[in-house]
Amino acid sequence: MEYYSWCRKDEIMDFNFNRYKFSSERKLTMASRGAVAASQPLAAQAGLSLLQQGGNAFDAALAAAAVLTVVEPTSNGLGGDCFALFKADDKIRGLNASGYLPENFVLEQQSKAVSADSKLQKKQKKQNEQKGHKG
Repeated sequence: MEYYSWCRKDEIMDFNFNRYKFSSERKLTMASRGAVAASQPLAAQAGLSLLQQGGNAFDAALAAAAVLTVVEPTSNGLGGDCFALFKADDKIRGLNASGYLPENFVLEQQSKAVSADSKLQKKQKKQNEQKGHKG
């Protein structure tokens, strides 16, 4: 028996995909082991396709965004804003990648800064754990 994240498959009530009164409503794209939300079904399907191939949430989001630049060019574009919540180092973190990129931005320098910050946080965590064991 196949299980969904919230219930057994045989417990799912009948779902009417055609219940919308107006043809302008968004169409649904569904999967049993993942979810991708997008304003256009083709974009959602692209994200789901990457999840099915073993990709993660970031892969799915990038795929959906790339398709949206084609199917909804007035709503989305390459270099657009990005807002995301993700889990890293057992913490929920937020990404606000909106606004303009500085003219003198260098990816390698930013990567080094993020790596150094991560190492510093790990060092501080280790020191705090040691203090806790001593006290």
